Amino acid sequence: MTATTEVNGVGVALAALLKSHGFDSAEAIAAATPEELSVVPRIGALRAPVLIAAAREIVAANGVAPLARPAPVTPPAPAPA
Repeated sequence: MTATTEVNGVGVALAALLKSHGFDSAEAIAAATPEELSVVPRIGALRAPVLIAAAREIVAANGVAPLARPAPVTPPAPAPA
């Protein structure tokens, strides 16, 4: 795993905030959506995509794939009556 502090724009303080919200690696940031990342204090709608792009860059440079995102779960259709 790649440390969040290796992502351009992430310092020690922001890394701690990210970790407290479940983003404990550059791979986790790279796999996030802007909406998911925007829940972290100090990361707004404009900053989130920039951090995601920076994380994807560092992850690709390190030859590591972003964390896999689970497929959305859809409830089964109701049985016919």
